[in-house]
Amino acid sequence: MRAYQHHARYIAQLIGAVLLYALSSHIAAQEKGPVYECPAEPTAQKDVRAKVLASLEKTTPKTRDAKGLISAHAVRLKQGAGQPMVLVDVRSTEAFAQVRIPGALNIPLYALRTKSFLKSQHIVLVDTGAAYDALAKTASRLKTAGFKTVSILDGGMNAWRRAKGPTVGNPLAQQRLMALTPQQYFTERDYDHWLMVDISSAKTQAQTKLFANTIKVPYHKDEQRFLSALKKKLAKRKAKGKTFVVLVDEEGINNQRLAALANDLDNAQVFYLDGGLKAYGNFYQSQKTLMLAQAKGNPGPKQRCQL
Repeated sequence: MRAYQHHARYIAQLIGAVLLYALSSHIAAQEKGPVYECPAEPTAQKDVRAKVLASLEKTTPKTRDAKGLISAHAVRLKQGAGQPMVLVDVRSTEAFAQVRIPGALNIPLYALRTKSFLKSQHIVLVDTGAAYDALAKTASRLKTAGFKTVSILDGGMNAWRRAKGPTVGNPLAQQRLMALTPQQYFTERDYDHWLMVDISSAKTQAQTKLFANTIKVPYHKDEQRFLSALKKKLAKRKAKGKTFVVLVDEEGINNQRLAALANDLDNAQVFYLDGGLKAYGNFYQSQKTLMLAQAKGNPGPKQRCQL
């Protein structure tokens, strides 16, 4: 009986100690003030937004390295003279199947470094002509890895077609070589060889601010009149080196036909912006949203703040 009473007294003391500890903790918390989740600091959010917008809107002009480029005309001359070179088409397998240069290899950029049999060859990287940045970086890495000579076909398949170089595949697919997607332009937008030609009749000043270099040449039903006005504008610009002209309207409806029409512009490669201003505006907004979300980053564990 005594043992039972002793055990009961021990349990009562233990419960009392636990209750006392809980009560003292509650009182201490009340003295310090209620705990709540720390709000995000408005100033920090504004700083993040400002940096993202600055990176989008304030571009730093870049110029292509002319030494790493080779023209379609030069390639054809070297091929005619029997000088060995390997054309490596880095486009997708689907695009390659549609239209390609006879004898070209289809190898994606990421796999080139593993092709040791190409190290002693003169490699010419081929794209549609829209991409330069990724090709230039790959060429630099290949040279560092011991590849003898790596060049980039200036203007890509678009320039090859314009130089009347031989192609294999669907003739209708050649017109799509002139297409510049919103993503491609966004990636390459800092390079100074791009000239966006706004051919829309509407007032599109807000949208064309998204482009680094823009001139306005409204489309005219008299297409020869339109071409004449475009040539005059280009002559006034007096661009150094080659200019990559991109025709842009509201939704890209007539661009493919006009690009083909304007293909005889002197010293210029001609593209059209796929989907026009509307498509690029949508892509730009999606990239801005994505970059803002990434810049804010993972907030991590929520802090506990007190009044």
